[in-house]
Amino acid sequence: MFWNPFITLDVLEQPSVKGSALELNADLSHWCCVCERLFNPATEPRDAFWPETLAQVASRAAFIHCRVGWAQGPQVSDPAAPEFAKELRGHLD
Repeated sequence: MFWNPFITLDVLEQPSVKGSALELNADLSHWCCVCERLFNPATEPRDAFWPETLAQVASRAAFIHCRVGWAQGPQVSDPAAPEFAKELRGHLD
């Protein structure tokens, strides 16, 4: 049900869910893969939804799966590798 950020935000904004005790596993790296990009509302107008989505998920996160995702997969092979510097910075900012 929560396989992408757009559907997730829609579900979390439903009146029947807003007051519920629903908890999420925040594995946001999958969304990078599904949407084939990192989210950057500061430079990408299409990502204006991201701060609200992240806030909604954060308020319900019972677990945070700390991986660095990228456009081609849910996890980079080595977050310290120079070729993944952009992805690492995108997750930390």
